Amino acid sequence: MVKKKELRQQQIEKMQQLDRTTRKQYEHDLYDQLFADPDFQAADSIGVTYSNVFEINTLPIIKEAWQQGKEVYLPRTNPEGHQMNFIQYAKGDKLERSKFGVLEPLENPESTNNYLDLIIVPGLGYTSYPHWRVGFGGGYYDRFLAKYPATTISLAFPFMAFESPEWTTYPHDRLINRVLVAKGS
Repeated sequence: MVKKKELRQQQIEKMQQLDRTTRKQYEHDLYDQLFADPDFQAADSIGVTYSNVFEINTLPIIKEAWQQGKEVYLPRTNPEGHQMNFIQYAKGDKLERSKFGVLEPLENPESTNNYLDLIIVPGLGYTSYPHWRVGFGGGYYDRFLAKYPATTISLAFPFMAFESPEWTTYPHDRLINRVLVAKGS
């Protein structure tokens, strides 16, 4: 068994070392799969992160959701309580960097909605079935999904897909409904 911390480090390094052409191919394949997915098509409200440089680029997902008339919500974390809320994000809204370096919407209780049709859950590793996930280590999504269940989809590059967990899973870990894996090049 690999420790989650070590696995996270290895996966981030692989993501950072991925060449631009392969990354683009993987991302386009994932977008095609996601946009054709019945849960994405049926969702009126979608939760998604604003990706960091090394992560799967979520900007095309946000733009496609807007184009289809869907409401887009970005997570805003509260590190003191290890909690997270989703705040509606519209074109032109200001974002600020969290303590983790992630772009998040400004606090706005009137635009908060934690009852979303679909949440695209980020992570660094996923298993085939059941869909266990290794996230970034804060436990924010596990706590959120325990309180606000939703349909979940995760997107993965091929090296992020594992047959079975090579890490320890815990009772508080939340399973993902579906993992879309990019086709290898």
